[in-house]
Amino acid sequence: MLILALSIAVVAGCKKDEADKNDLIGTYTRVMEFETGSSAVDLQFTDDGRMLWTLIGEVSGHSSTQAKYSMENDAQFKIYDDADCEFEDGLFSFITNGNMLTIEVVTDVCAPRVNALSGEWTRK
Repeated sequence: MLILALSIAVVAGCKKDEADKNDLIGTYTRVMEFETGSSAVDLQFTDDGRMLWTLIGEVSGHSSTQAKYSMENDAQFKIYDDADCEFEDGLFSFITNGNMLTIEVVTDVCAPRVNALSGEWTRK
């Protein structure tokens, strides 16, 4: 009986990690305010570890970008290989609630990336 209980706990633990990554994978959107105007922005986390930040409209001084991400645990992801941030890594936490994704910085020295990612996003 104890072996069965431990087996169920191990399987449930594995499924939780997969579910949390699957919660993050997808495309999200929000409107962002910039010093030169506002625009809708899409944020996509792919299943192959890419993060795409896409500016939908034109805003002077800003453009779409991409980086890589990896899951650090069931509630945090790391951004790396980001040419816009001189290849500095950033660590972020996330929570999903229905169609909402909330991202908060844990540690990141790249202020533009912190501003671009932090906050609430709506799943498309």
